[in-house]
Amino acid sequence: MAKKSPPRRPTRQKKSDRLIAQKASASAIQIDMMLAPLTRAMAEADRKWGVDYLPELVSTDTAAKWGMCCARLNEAIDAEDVEKATQWLGAAMRGLAVMDAEANASGALRASLDVWEVELNGTVYGIMQDGRSWETLKQQRSNLKLVSLREVAVALEWWREHGLGVMMRAVEDAFPKAEITRSSPQKPFDDAIEF
Repeated sequence: MAKKSPPRRPTRQKKSDRLIAQKASASAIQIDMMLAPLTRAMAEADRKWGVDYLPELVSTDTAAKWGMCCARLNEAIDAEDVEKATQWLGAAMRGLAVMDAEANASGALRASLDVWEVELNGTVYGIMQDGRSWETLKQQRSNLKLVSLREVAVALEWWREHGLGVMMRAVEDAFPKAEITRSSPQKPFDDAIEF
């Protein structure tokens, strides 16, 4: 038996745009327009709690009901069933409000907006403690090149296993108190030994 994937998040597809949805039916366009308030409410929940974070802040039962609601709404969207889409869209809007109220009542913390900044070669990087807050941080700090802690770890792991990372480990082994301060030399490398 094939494993089912989790329900995808219902989103607008801009079916009213004849350039990107040339063959959209009247039902598909109607459903797409009906999804606009849900899309806006989900974006507001993402700004408030962090991207896709709200279902993690509520009870398992509430999250399961939300997942079932999204699955049924997606089925109605795929079938272009306006009546069922209307029914499940209303349930989804109520479900978001219930999840928000439950998260507030439990004293749940929003996604962290903490960011560590470091300037390197003229670029200011913002390392996010919680990657789910990227949207809010991007709006607040558009000057930063945002990366998550996980992205930093992935880049570090790759770097340590290749090229300069291997050489850096050798330097760290030979000089334990050394600190790498620059990732590129100021002038071309010349290994000629002058006497």
